[in-house]
Amino acid sequence: MVQTPHTNALVVTFQNGVHDVKQVLVDQGSSIEVMYNDLFKKLDLPMSVLQPVEVPLICFNRAPIKSLGHIFLPIVVGSKMLSVKFVVVNISSPYNAILGRTWLHGMQAIASTYYQVVRFIGTHRRQKDLRGDQVASKKCYVSAVHNSTKGKQVQWVEVPDLAVLEDVGELAKEKAIEDLVSMPITEDRFWVDPNFISQSLNVNKDSKPIVQKARRSAPEHAEVVIEEVNRLLEANAIQEVQYPTWLSNTIIVKKNDKWRVCIDYTNLNDASPIDWFPLSKSTNW
Repeated sequence: MVQTPHTNALVVTFQNGVHDVKQVLVDQGSSIEVMYNDLFKKLDLPMSVLQPVEVPLICFNRAPIKSLGHIFLPIVVGSKMLSVKFVVVNISSPYNAILGRTWLHGMQAIASTYYQVVRFIGTHRRQKDLRGDQVASKKCYVSAVHNSTKGKQVQWVEVPDLAVLEDVGELAKEKAIEDLVSMPITEDRFWVDPNFISQSLNVNKDSKPIVQKARRSAPEHAEVVIEEVNRLLEANAIQEVQYPTWLSNTIIVKKNDKWRVCIDYTNLNDASPIDWFPLSKSTNW
């Protein structure tokens, strides 16, 4: 019996072999099926069964999440069994797994959060229902809210006693630098340890990443772009990524009878805060 009124998510239980997997979210907005690492460990499955996933997951806030791999598992609901591809991720969640549109389409099922049921056609063409668990849904919701607010609380951290700098008086030049940090640079690589120093884009927190629509280029422009990209790859100046949060088109301009490859950063510039201390013009240098 469904308790109304409610705004509960649809949380169900399915069978995997001898295991009853509870607290499974049915999400019609998810294009894949997700298994969290806690459930993967409880199923006593070795890490060797995971197959690599080349493209990371993109959350609703467009943040990429790297997965541990994917695995096919038989899922039994009622008398119907379906082999489901789960992507395993190592992040905290009140749910054990997420069943998305791929599973629903494979089951030829219809899910309703209001009626708390997944309706599908079972054996002998008979209608079957998988009922949701409103109690488990409420517990998952409370757990998710608790974990989100817990991260905002101030935690006490014990800091060991720090050495006090010696008063050098007028001998500042002699005591100015005591230890120099050396960074190894070899011929085959030129890099700086990100633990030492790193750089990030300074964009407004309220700005959302924008992926521009692809623009078609003329054949001669496409050849120029390919040549420039290969040149930068050989110089180790750029690297290929599979999860761009900002994606901008290339623009080909002609300068001094030569083609130049530029990037359309108008959206990124709009999201960047105004620099109140700009550099002076190059003509003044």
